[in-house]
Amino acid sequence: MLTVLQDIFRNPEEPTSRHNSIKAIKAPPERKMTQSTIAAAEDCIINFNSDLDSFNADWDSFDYMTLDKAIEYHKNDSKDKQKLYKCFDTYAEMDNPRAKYWKAYYISKGWSDLKCSDKEKQELSVQLFKEAADYGDEIPDAQLRYATMVMQGKGVKQDKGEAIKYFLKAAKNGHLVAMFNIATFYYSNNEKELGNYYMISAANKDYLQAINYCKKNNISY
Repeated sequence: MLTVLQDIFRNPEEPTSRHNSIKAIKAPPERKMTQSTIAAAEDCIINFNSDLDSFNADWDSFDYMTLDKAIEYHKNDSKDKQKLYKCFDTYAEMDNPRAKYWKAYYISKGWSDLKCSDKEKQELSVQLFKEAADYGDEIPDAQLRYATMVMQGKGVKQDKGEAIKYFLKAAKNGHLVAMFNIATFYYSNNEKELGNYYMISAANKDYLQAINYCKKNNISY
């Protein structure tokens, strides 16, 4: 369980883009998140237009698996992480943003076949997470993980303002962990109304951490 953000923000910076009124906030979209999906993100509490003929990939190494199938195997707790990593790596090299996210995730978990230093792995992970995070608003998990690494200064210079910017992006895109994080940021910045908005939103979507926070602090949800 990561430290709640209000415990680590000593001099919180303002988000680069924020609303002055709770009424101005666009409600986060409905995003179905299973308990396993949420649990996988708990450690963050704080295109095919390429020329395939010229792309030298060892497709046999992952049985010509599609990206969707690799993600499915991962979610089913496949033990063959090396094969899945080769798949994610191949599609990431073809500039697929979802593959970039999964490649970064596997590198950050130590499931890659990279021989470089831990520092270099962190630098590559944060770079890939950002590239995926900046692909519209389609991959809030990437926004969350990029924000977490920036907040912790892993693979990149620590930047609280940048971290908050991406936590907020992920929260607005319906990521429950990000909603919890940004709520605690607002509380730490004495912006109770905004904090309550995101905390209650997360609690109403059955996020246990938010529910417990609301109960502990007598917040109706």
